Amino acid sequence: MPNDTSTLNGSLLEMKDQLIYELGQKGVTASYDSSTGLLGLIGEISNIQTGGVCYSLELDQSSYTTGGVLTVSATLLSAYDDSAIVGATVTFTSNASTTTTATTDTTGVATATITFSDSTTLTATYGSATDTATVTKYNYIFYDPCTSSSGLSNYGTPVNLYQNSTHTYSLSYDSTENAYAYYGSSNYDYYLFPIPLLDGESSFTLSAEFNVKNAGTSAYVGLAVMGDEADLSTVKANVWRARNNGSTTLQTIDNEIYRTGNSTKTWNNNTFSTNDWFRLKVTFNGTDGYSATFETIDGTTIRTYTGTVNPSISDRQYGFFVSNTDTSSEILYIRNIKAERSV
Repeated sequence: MPNDTSTLNGSLLEMKDQLIYELGQKGVTASYDSSTGLLGLIGEISNIQTGGVCYSLELDQSSYTTGGVLTVSATLLSAYDDSAIVGATVTFTSNASTTTTATTDTTGVATATITFSDSTTLTATYGSATDTATVTKYNYIFYDPCTSSSGLSNYGTPVNLYQNSTHTYSLSYDSTENAYAYYGSSNYDYYLFPIPLLDGESSFTLSAEFNVKNAGTSAYVGLAVMGDEADLSTVKANVWRARNNGSTTLQTIDNEIYRTGNSTKTWNNNTFSTNDWFRLKVTFNGTDGYSATFETIDGTTIRTYTGTVNPSISDRQYGFFVSNTDTSSEILYIRNIKAERSV
């Protein structure tokens, strides 16, 4: 019921309610306090922001890496009380993408999927509020950061390179490590997880990051390339792998050929903490040669190998390699699987 403005008391009550409403419209949350009266509400006028930006806008990352298509989000809040701005149109622009808009949801978040043609700076804008982030575009044939279970669909049916029978295994997303976690079976399970998108490729670099801190000496992890799997008794596969050596060193091997017999190989105990992540990169030169490098995450070389790839180019399938004979306590971790064309 409206206040009776024909009386002084009614007019004052109406003035109080209107002040509270008008202050709220300007982003100031105020309430009536009998100890300060109307003068207290009038004093809240000084809290109205004048000039400058009335909103805060923030992208979900300060830098992005993409092979071309990227999903980004920006959060739009009131600069007065950090409340979500709902139903607002945020604009995303760069000099390497088309201008894209998205509407904020009930939490003030606007999400957009953008295609980038090159590395650039992305700008999110709403009114006079802006935020920027760098976007680095790589010439990836394939990229999986391994940061969610949805990425598991990138891989074909695993092939056991050691024997024709199959065993129980588990590959899943681990939120603690923010990576894929592999649990093996109670028998030999030398599995290649193929990446169908790479079938038929020949000149590129395949890389991935691994961690063996929760794996015993019976667990191996690495990269592999295999030939035609129509006859698994004669399939040829090259494997570059590493394992926890049971102490503080990482043990690497240069190259192994499965099914048709093992090639000459050399184990190397490398001084590198098995609690740390490491990276393996294998560059295929388009013919039969390869160059494989084990390195720390900061790029320091642990070991480099060169040699010949066994499967013919026309038959090759590529992927990551895992072997683990423990189903519970030994875990292998994999992340940032990339295939980038050679320059």
